[in-house]
Amino acid sequence: MSAVFNVQPWIKFTATTVGRDKLYRAVQYFSRFLAWYLLRQGATKEIVARFNNLKKNLALSRKLMRIGKPIEHVESALAATSLRDESLRLLTIGKQLSYAGYLTLDALVFVS
Repeated sequence: MSAVFNVQPWIKFTATTVGRDKLYRAVQYFSRFLAWYLLRQGATKEIVARFNNLKKNLALSRKLMRIGKPIEHVESALAATSLRDESLRLLTIGKQLSYAGYLTLDALVFVS
């Protein structure tokens, strides 16, 4: 009996922006930890610099992937207008518009 590795869940996970962001974030934080650990263990500055550069490049990639994200939050705010509970509707709309505003400003800072 041969072991079959089903790659469909992995493909489905990485096909989404959220999935890629989680994967990038995990590698980014691990490279940050590894740079810190190697520095404490006396590794050369070049090796530590490689992991720091990886961390910085992944952070940049994650910011680039978030550029279109405010549109999703505005769409979610529009969808929340149909909620019956008034307080839930207002809070959801406020939350989604706040996220959209934050991500818009984040993109503007990134571009400038």
